[in-house]
Amino acid sequence: DESRLVAKKNYSGGFGFQLPLFEGYRVDAAVRQAQALASARDNDRLAVQMDIDQLNVHFDEIIRSSRVKMGYLQDEANAAGQAFRLAKERYFSFQGTLVDLREAIRNLSRVQSEIIDVKTELLLALGSKQLLNGARVQ
Repeated sequence: DESRLVAKKNYSGGFGFQLPLFEGYRVDAAVRQAQALASARDNDRLAVQMDIDQLNVHFDEIIRSSRVKMGYLQDEANAAGQAFRLAKERYFSFQGTLVDLREAIRNLSRVQSEIIDVKTELLLALGSKQLLNGARVQ
């Protein structure tokens, strides 16, 4: 204002525009990022599905082996029951000792305990497999 070299009637002004002339790399990067995210989620889903399949196989093995064990244990329980009846009959008719009767009772209770353990294992595997595959507890 106070300068004597520049006249007061000379003014200047300016304006500008920002035009997005080229956004190809930004759009391409966003598309690649979305594809990578979708691929990662797909891989996560496949990993979870593989874990579920492995657990199903594990539970199937437990169920199969428990059912086989139950067959053997039922036969063993029948034999132990028959041995107990025979030992009891022999003891009461004074033909056998109390030790034989005690061992027959011990064997029968051991077999019954194993049957209970195998039934528990079988029921847990069946229930766990059903829960894993979407069953509901009511």
